[in-house]
Amino acid sequence: TALDGTAWPQFTVEYWVYSAGTPSYGQEGQFQWAPANTPIAGNPFLLLAQNSDNNLRLYFDGDYRAAYPLTNSAWHHVAATWNSSHVATLYVDGISRGSYTSGAATAYAPNANVVYYGSGYYAAYTGMEGECRVSNAARSADWVRTEYNSQSAPGAFYGLGGSQ
Repeated sequence: TALDGTAWPQFTVEYWVYSAGTPSYGQEGQFQWAPANTPIAGNPFLLLAQNSDNNLRLYFDGDYRAAYPLTNSAWHHVAATWNSSHVATLYVDGISRGSYTSGAATAYAPNANVVYYGSGYYAAYTGMEGECRVSNAARSADWVRTEYNSQSAPGAFYGLGGSQ
């Protein structure tokens, strides 16, 4: 399926981010799903950005919908989901940090056809990012928590026994 906001009635975006410090200039984009060639103009379908107050903010359906403070000098697992009931949820480190329910399909979905990873509305992200995934399924809270747990401490997530 093409990366088109109208073709995906639900989705999950997830990635790891290392906050190197509080952005000194407005906000720094971590992930943006928007029209082609316009990463700093118009209204994006989805924007995840870290602001100068050090909050990771979820911009969705024309406005900021959720925010959560990031700890500097640490890796964080970030996920955003949109489900068929029109609920967008922001997760940080496997825990829901806020959600938003829209009364209709998202207004900017027809324009969403390009992902900008590591950049966004005002400035490129100065921290580090890795392992970005976009899927056309709204993952459950348990799935997001399991993804975080299995990747943040893999040795604690599973064990290997002796050979039999």
